[in-house]
Amino acid sequence: MPVCNDSGPRSQWWLFVVVVAAAWGCTGPTGDAGSAGAQADAPGQHASDLAGLDQGDATVKLDESSEVAVGDVAGESVVASDLTSQSEAADSGSLTTAIWVHYPQPLTLTLRGSASPLSWTDDWMSKSIAPKAAYFEVPGDAASFAVKPLLAGVWSLGGNYVVTAKKQRTIYPYFDPKLAAPRRDDFAVAGPDGKPRTLRVRLPAGYDENSVATYRLLVMLDGQNVFDAQTATFGVAWEVDEAIDKAMLAAKSEEYVVAAIDHAGAARINEYTPWANASGQGGGGPAFFQWVHAAVLPALATKYRLQSGASARTIGGSSLGGLMSLYAVGAYPEHWSGAIAMSGSWWWADLKTLTWIAAAAGTAQHPKIWLDVGTVKDGLQDAQALRKVLLELGWVENQTLGYYEAAGGDHSEKAWAARMHLPLGYFFDPKDRAPAF
Repeated sequence: MPVCNDSGPRSQWWLFVVVVAAAWGCTGPTGDAGSAGAQADAPGQHASDLAGLDQGDATVKLDESSEVAVGDVAGESVVASDLTSQSEAADSGSLTTAIWVHYPQPLTLTLRGSASPLSWTDDWMSKSIAPKAAYFEVPGDAASFAVKPLLAGVWSLGGNYVVTAKKQRTIYPYFDPKLAAPRRDDFAVAGPDGKPRTLRVRLPAGYDENSVATYRLLVMLDGQNVFDAQTATFGVAWEVDEAIDKAMLAAKSEEYVVAAIDHAGAARINEYTPWANASGQGGGGPAFFQWVHAAVLPALATKYRLQSGASARTIGGSSLGGLMSLYAVGAYPEHWSGAIAMSGSWWWADLKTLTWIAAAAGTAQHPKIWLDVGTVKDGLQDAQALRKVLLELGWVENQTLGYYEAAGGDHSEKAWAARMHLPLGYFFDPKDRAPAF
């Protein structure tokens, strides 16, 4: 097992730090980034998930010579020599993979990894450093490999990062166990009726440490039921937080923000139905979403570091909340790109969803949808009929449409809690991480 200290520190590394520190007038991070227990977070050599991220980053203009730009002071580039051993290794590889590691204090960031010329025992130095990112170039012939950043010799927490050769990879690590745990940050906004409406917000691991990172957003309806049994309508929560924690331990989840909006109690049916039924009941859904888009999303964007735009937002719920989630991506593609619809109440207004969806504004874009249903008194035939309609309209199963029938599942919080991990994995498993050992 690799240890967390640098085995065999290189004298040129210290020259590198001295040059940077002299130019920037600082000595780099000095806090203890969780050295206790760091060895337990040493990376494993699992690289079976092969998907990489294709995010661009133009933070630093790279020098094409044998020297490395490590910063810019008053418009003047500060340059330090490459480590000889690293330069020689780069010359020998037929492929070069670009890796950006974003962190508020990047001076002492290094990489270790599973494929030569990386190893789990020796640090691979950055090619260039920007104020809040370190840039690495890794040569070699491996089609994919695992990497893990270190900060002043301390391993990052969580799983390893799987890199696909020749695809640029961006990483937002965190190192301090005191700041690594996810936390709740609930607050209230004025609801559509003017009364305070609670937003139950879960911030992901590393949120408080890596202030450079931004996150995708999952909005959940029926917020009382999402996290806590004490507030859940029938005393059973969907345990979304526990499902995320388990996925993170298995390296099957990215970090993302969850914001659960409380329902309106007696006014829930009106708010959670897009159209009135034959009796004239309901139909307040459009007004509800007008409030969500005008008040809730701006409040979340102001308070938290969220990625902007519809592509970074998913909405989810069950029963009428599932109906509303599907309605959101159909009616408001400018705000939402994904919907989790668990045991949706498709029967509402004589199955109008099945005909409405064909002409919905978002249908042409085929937003990503998770559709599931239990097999016991849960509207199985309605869900099957909706699945058929979506496939006919161009959704592709296991790509833009996830579908699941839960054998023995009924219409209850207990049933939704039991399979909550499935839609979360469908939307938030990046498939580019691997467990550490």
